[in-house]
Amino acid sequence: MEHSGYDTKNRFATLLVSGGLLLFIFSLSIKSLALWDHNGLTLYSNAKAVLVSGAILCVLGILLNGLNLSGRLIMLELFAFAICLVFLSDWLNHRYNFFQGPSIRGEIIFMSLCSFFFVNKAPEQSLPVTAILAITLCIGCFFWESAGRLIFSDDHSTFLYRLELLKENFPSIPFYNPFWNGGIDNRDFFATGALNVFLLFSPLIYLYPVEQIYNFIVVGVLFVLLPLSSYCACRLVNLKHPAPAIASILSVSTSLTWFEWGLKYGTMGFVTSTSLLPLLLALTCRLLNEHIRLTLTEAILYVLLFSLVLLWSPSGLVLIPAMLIGLAKVVMAFCGRGALLKKRLLIPLAVAIIAINLPWISIFWSVSNVSKFIKSEKPAYTSMAQEAEASLTGQHKTFKKNAASLNLKDSLKALREKTISTNPLLIFMLLPGLTLIGGLSGWLIAATSLWLLIMGAGLSPLKPQLELDRMLVILQIIACIPAAAAISTLMKRNVTEKSGIISRSLVALISGFLLSGPLATAAITVNHSLVKYYFKEPKTDHLIETIRNLSVGGRIAFSGFVLHELNHAHLAPLAYLTGKPLMASSYVHNLWRYKQLFPHSFINRRLEGIEEYLDLYNVSAIFAHERRWKKFFTNHPEKFVRVATEGRFHLFVRKDFKSSYFLKGQGKVLQQNSNSVTLKLKSKDAVIKYNYFPFLEATGCAVKPYQAAPEVVLVELENCPLNRTITLKSMPAYRRLLFRS
Repeated sequence: MEHSGYDTKNRFATLLVSGGLLLFIFSLSIKSLALWDHNGLTLYSNAKAVLVSGAILCVLGILLNGLNLSGRLIMLELFAFAICLVFLSDWLNHRYNFFQGPSIRGEIIFMSLCSFFFVNKAPEQSLPVTAILAITLCIGCFFWESAGRLIFSDDHSTFLYRLELLKENFPSIPFYNPFWNGGIDNRDFFATGALNVFLLFSPLIYLYPVEQIYNFIVVGVLFVLLPLSSYCACRLVNLKHPAPAIASILSVSTSLTWFEWGLKYGTMGFVTSTSLLPLLLALTCRLLNEHIRLTLTEAILYVLLFSLVLLWSPSGLVLIPAMLIGLAKVVMAFCGRGALLKKRLLIPLAVAIIAINLPWISIFWSVSNVSKFIKSEKPAYTSMAQEAEASLTGQHKTFKKNAASLNLKDSLKALREKTISTNPLLIFMLLPGLTLIGGLSGWLIAATSLWLLIMGAGLSPLKPQLELDRMLVILQIIACIPAAAAISTLMKRNVTEKSGIISRSLVALISGFLLSGPLATAAITVNHSLVKYYFKEPKTDHLIETIRNLSVGGRIAFSGFVLHELNHAHLAPLAYLTGKPLMASSYVHNLWRYKQLFPHSFINRRLEGIEEYLDLYNVSAIFAHERRWKKFFTNHPEKFVRVATEGRFHLFVRKDFKSSYFLKGQGKVLQQNSNSVTLKLKSKDAVIKYNYFPFLEATGCAVKPYQAAPEVVLVELENCPLNRTITLKSMPAYRRLLFRS
C-alpha cells in the first residue's frame, strides 16, 4: 500500500488532509447531498459548513505533519471511496448530469461486474481494446443518428460556410465578400479558430465538397483527435499502461458541457484547440525539463501544435502558467542556476513559433478591433428561447450581459453548473493523479489546472465577452491525464497486491464509471440527453432549392431578425448552398439584441422607406417569418407577391422590379464570387450597390465612399476604363496592415 512505510502519525495526517480536501471538493461541487435521491437521508445541506470543516481538517493534518508539505498527503483510496459516495448519493439525480440517472446506476453496476472478470484481471491488455471499442461506439452512434444528414446545429452551419470560404480564398484572408449584406469584410476566421480546423483537414477539404465531409470533420475532432491527443500526452509524461488507454476513454466521456459546445453549439475552433491542448501541455513539460533531450520530431510537432492551438486566440491564456515557469527557468539560466538555454533546438523552436505566428497575429489585431472587443461586455451565447420570443412577439429585448465585479456567489454557481455536468472520475481523481505524476510535469499540469479554475470560475464575470467560463471545459479535458494516472494506479495495485473485498469493490466501481462513460456519450450522440443538436432537415433543403431557382435577379433578403429560426442554425451557408447574394440583419451569431434588417430611418417612412432601402441594395425578393412583416408585405399586394412558403418563411417577390446594381452610371456586373465583383462600365464614373470599405480597390479605378443614406455607404468608382473588365476586391492583407498603420 502507498502508506505502508508511514508511521501512525503521518498516516493520520494524510487521512485528515485527504478527508479535508474531499469535503472541500464536495462543497464546491454541489450545494447539498442526500442518499440515493433528493428525498433520501440528507448528508449535508450547508455547503459552507462543509467547506469550513474541510479547511479545518486540512490545517490540522498539515500541523500534525509538522508543516511538512513535501511528503505525500493524498490518500488515493479515500478519493476512490468518494466515487462510491457519488454512486450512493443524489449526485446522479441532478438534471444536468453527465451520467443521467437514476437508471444509469444499473449500467454502472453491470459494467462494474464485467470489470471483475475482464478489465481488472489484466488492465494493460484489456483497456487499449476497450478504448478502441468505446471510440468506435461513439462514432457509430453519431453516424447512426445522422442517417446521412449534415449536422447543422447552431454554429455548425456557420463553420461549414467558413471552411468553404477558406477553401476558396486561403491564404488571401481577410477578404471582401459580396455575397452577404451588400458586401462584408470577412475576417472572423482569426477570432473563431476556423483556421485550425481548415489546416488540419485541408487534404479532405480540397478533395471533397465541404458539406460531404463536414460530419467526418466533427467526428474526427471529438472522437479521434482528442483521444489520440490524450493518449500521446500520457505517454509523453511517462505514464505507463494502462493510463494512456484510460485517458482516451475519459476524453470521450468528459462532460455534458463539452458535447454542448462540440455538438450543439458547433464551436469547432474552440473544440479543436482544446483537443490538442493535452498533447501540447505534455510536450511543454518535456521542453521545460532540462534533463530531457528534445528530438527534432518533437520540436517540429511542438511548433505545429502551438500554432494550431493559438489559432483559437483565447487558448493563449491557457499557456500563461507554462510561460511563467519557462520565464523563471530562463532567468535562472542567466543567473547560472539552470541549463534551459543550452537545451538543443530551443532557440530555433522559439524563432519558428514567432516567425509563423507573428504575421497572422498582427493582421488579426489590426483588422479585428481586438482592444474594442475586450472593452465591450457582450457574451457570445444567449438564451435561444428569449431570442425566439422576441422574434415572434416583436417585444425586442436587449441580450447584452454587463460585466460584473468579482462575486463569490456567482463564481460558485458557475463552477457548480460545470461540475455537476462533469464525469465524477475527473473531479475526484484529479488531485491524487497530480501527485502521482509528480516532477515538473505534475507541477505544470497542476498550475495550469488551478489557473483554468481561477479564470473559469472567478474571472469570467469580469469580461463575459471573453467567455472565460470555457476554461472550466478545458480543465475537464486536461484532467483526463492525472485522472488516468490515479485510476491506472488503483487498477495495477488491485492486480499486484492482495487487496481485500472492499478495495476490489471500489476499483470495480471506478471501472464501472469508466466503462459507462462511453455509453453516456453514446446517449448524447443519439440525442437521448438534455443536450439536443440538429441535422439539416428537408424543409431547409426545400428553402435552399426555392432560392436557387429564383430567376428574378438581384439580392434576396430576410426581413426582421433571424437567429435560429432556420433549422436551429444560422443563415450563413445559404449564400454558398444557393449561389445567390443574400441579406439579413445578421447571417452569423454576432448580435446580442433584436435588430431589424431595415435601419430605423427607412422603417419610419413605412412603405416608401422600405422600398428605397430595397432599391439601394437591389433586393428583388424578401423572406418574412415574423407576423409583423408577413402582414406588412401581404397588405401591399401592389408591391409584393407571395410566391412560396417554406415552413415559417414566406417568400415575397417585388412586382415590376428591374434588377440593377448601378445607382449611378451604366454598366453590367459580370460575376460575383466569394471575394470579388467583376463588372464592365459604359460610363467613366459609377455608384454601384455594394458596401464601401477603405481597403477596397478596383482595377484601373479610384474607389471612394458614396453616402446614399445615413446608414448606407456605397462604392463610387471614378475614372474607370470603358468596356474593360474591372475587378472590385480587398487589397492584400499586408497592405491592409500598412494602410491602417
